[in-house]
Amino acid sequence: MPCEIHTTPDRYHPSLRRVLMYTYKGRRLEERMVNGEPKYFDRAAVFVGRLVKEQETKETLFHRFRKYGAINDIEYNPTSCQATYATARVLYNMEDAAQRAISNEHEAVSFGSRIKVEPRKVLPLDVQVGTTPNHSTEKSQTREMFMDHLGRPVSPSMVSQYSPPSVPFQPQVPLPPPPPPLEPWTVPTLAPGPMMVPNAPAHLPLLLGGPLVPPPGNIETSSTAAQSPNIPSPPVQSGSVIPVS
Repeated sequence: MPCEIHTTPDRYHPSLRRVLMYTYKGRRLEERMVNGEPKYFDRAAVFVGRLVKEQETKETLFHRFRKYGAINDIEYNPTSCQATYATARVLYNMEDAAQRAISNEHEAVSFGSRIKVEPRKVLPLDVQVGTTPNHSTEKSQTREMFMDHLGRPVSPSMVSQYSPPSVPFQPQVPLPPPPPPLEPWTVPTLAPGPMMVPNAPAHLPLLLGGPLVPPPGNIETSSTAAQSPNIPSPPVQSGSVIPVS
């Protein structure tokens, strides 16, 4: 089971949560209050004590603890210890593996010694705090940390890949509907008609290719003048009255 970590949702990245995380060499720690003081534990690792340093090796430790789960590393340096017994730390990949190792190997006999197997503790001075910029200080060596929905830490360089997908712009005020399409504009055409040219010569119709029509106001006068003979009018005497029909 993963350790409890207080998280708050991030409004810019809804799929991620900002976390206050304690780490040591990149491994997550759990904080517990013991007698009013904070203690830090790596729940995916175990501490192994009372090892016979003249006989115990990394290979023997790996053979003993590998049956409980995948091991990331084994920290064991017997030459640095001046006592008869040495200590080691087995770093598992999962917390369940560490719990099974504690349940089955605590007080087990290895090279004639009853070994001690318990959760790994980390000194408070060695703890690094991963937090948001609002809580960052130089003393705690803080950095921004995020966590996805599976509980995996996400580095700041990877946060941009968890951004929500962009959505089309939706205006708050509805826009008016577009106007209907206009019909195509065409130039009206007129049927050809007779040409009206006053006092045209006789050969003009042949040149224009159509009959000639005199102006409308002179139609009756022109036709009457063409039919009446050229007869002079009688003289009018002074004092006479011309009847008007």
